[in-house]
Amino acid sequence: HGAAEIMLRPEQIVLTTIRSNVTAPSDIPRGEVVDVDFGGAACTIALRLLNATPHPIAGLSLRQACVDVPRVGTIVQLTVIGAAHVFKRETQRVAAAERR
Repeated sequence: HGAAEIMLRPEQIVLTTIRSNVTAPSDIPRGEVVDVDFGGAACTIALRLLNATPHPIAGLSLRQACVDVPRVGTIVQLTVIGAAHVFKRETQRVAAAERR
């Protein structure tokens, strides 16, 4: 199937703190909170992904409600609830447009 662009609604992504004495399975997406920007009822949480292989991503920013926001330095597990909207990769979109 390969790589793809996806879209998730903010409420589909749940961050759960991984306690330091717990070893999480390697196939569960994990990240370290590197920044939190508070902006009223919503905040932006910047993560450095720790096990994004085979296609590593330097970081990820999530916009969420400012409820139970993990502190900078916290290791979190990322869980997606529901189905993602999958887009064709940009190169596939361009190639398809050129064929028309």
